[in-house]
Amino acid sequence: MRRIGKAIGYTALGMGAVGAYVYNGTRPSSTAMPPAPGPELSGEQWNEKQDRDAVARGFASLDALRQSQPVLYWLHGCPYCARVKALLDFNDVPYSPITVDPVNFEQLNPMPYKACPQLQLVSPPGDAPKAHPDYAITMRGPMVADSEVIIGSVAKAAGVDLAEPRVAARRTWITRDVARLVFVTGSSSFSRAYALMPMVTPEKYHGIVYRAGGAFAMSMLAKHKIAARVAKQYEELGSEVKPEVKEAIGTGPFTPEVADRVLRAELKAYAAEAQPFHGGKRPDFVDVELYGLLRSQEAHAPISDSVSDAGLSEWYTKMGRIVRSSALTDRIGM
Repeated sequence: MRRIGKAIGYTALGMGAVGAYVYNGTRPSSTAMPPAPGPELSGEQWNEKQDRDAVARGFASLDALRQSQPVLYWLHGCPYCARVKALLDFNDVPYSPITVDPVNFEQLNPMPYKACPQLQLVSPPGDAPKAHPDYAITMRGPMVADSEVIIGSVAKAAGVDLAEPRVAARRTWITRDVARLVFVTGSSSFSRAYALMPMVTPEKYHGIVYRAGGAFAMSMLAKHKIAARVAKQYEELGSEVKPEVKEAIGTGPFTPEVADRVLRAELKAYAAEAQPFHGGKRPDFVDVELYGLLRSQEAHAPISDSVSDAGLSEWYTKMGRIVRSSALTDRIGM
């Protein structure tokens, strides 16, 4: 699943960087990355290096989380980041968003873990940054890495049980099925990926070289990697696949055109269930996470058309009124 989130940051813009290198005859100086203090860590290892008591205090309740002045390190176009942002917005948690450069990750230097999203719980105002006990870096508060860990922590603060079977099943559906289908549908051709690039990358990478290189990489990944994974996934699910989705899949190859039909079928089934919301009269975390994922590409015609054709427009409009951005304009560093 991480292939989707990293595709835009690593593969697409990496191809753009290669294109810029060939076009300009020299590698842009901005791609230089200062070495991290020690070996790179996994998200789990990085979380273990944090002040657990401080993290527990920060997520003790939604009020505690709001008072912790969280900073969200995120990537444009990252579906995992989009879900976290939507949940913070939904729960009225003010946060300072810091957009991470997908080529050099300079905003995360010199931390030994460079992936998004990460949520930092900032120490009380006036507190001096503290030296990390294991690394030669100073931080203004502990970091929490990995979208599932962050979402689980927010749910605990809100008193929400994500293990409830109906909720757990739909959350798996969002990350396993919808995220992949959205990527394939949005990037299945060079023209679609080219149109999408400015919506999922920082402005500095909107030039024609980065945009064309990224679009080529994204379309190739969508058609030849992610589409195949989706096909295999549905094959393994077997009888668990809904009849209307089976009909959309058909018996032929799982082409991008098939992915378009399947995304519509999946969203249509959700629309029939969400009356008016998956959570009933009020949205639950499933509604919010799906909305966040779709919101990240709402200006992209293939995705907005899928939402409309599936009969989700009314739900989407209502969600937009409820999930209002709580992002702050100021920036807080490490």
